[in-house]
Amino acid sequence: EQVAELEANDALSPESFQQWIPIGTTSENKMFKGTFDGAGHTISGLYFNQDVSDAGLFGRSTSGGSIKNVGVVDSYIKGKDYVGGIVGYNGNCTVSNVFSTSTVQGNEYVGGIAGYNDAGTIENAYNMGAVSGAFRVGGIAGENHGTTAHINNVYSSGTVSGPEGRYVRGLVGYNNESKRNINYA
Repeated sequence: EQVAELEANDALSPESFQQWIPIGTTSENKMFKGTFDGAGHTISGLYFNQDVSDAGLFGRSTSGGSIKNVGVVDSYIKGKDYVGGIVGYNGNCTVSNVFSTSTVQGNEYVGGIAGYNDAGTIENAYNMGAVSGAFRVGGIAGENHGTTAHINNVYSSGTVSGPEGRYVRGLVGYNNESKRNINYA
């Protein structure tokens, strides 16, 4: 089985961009809970610009899922809440060996890799894209939540912006109940 780079939209033709539909939604039976292995390849040209939550390559993942070995590059992801370069809402899923160089924008819970990491694991990941939002914004995750949530071996060199005093930080905007579970490269 051949695996190759994927270009969702041609960057030279923005007037004809097709809107990306994130994989996995908030409906219990439609959350992503499988295994996605990008085999070290990249996905470029994702374009998402809607005022809805759960935006990213994956919208919402759940327990038992795995997203690994993929980069999202030269893409634009703008949503409402739970917006990430890889996954908007990571619910107890393992996200590993991933990166983003994309622009990620939203309102609350916005991150270069995951908007919200709920009891999940993010490891061996980096972000080099610009991330902006209004509340709980981070280069890796907007919020890391739960005593079993882990973020390991990560870094972010992308610009992170938002209002002062609203949990806007370089790696993780807000670390809730997981004070000892962040290790960076």
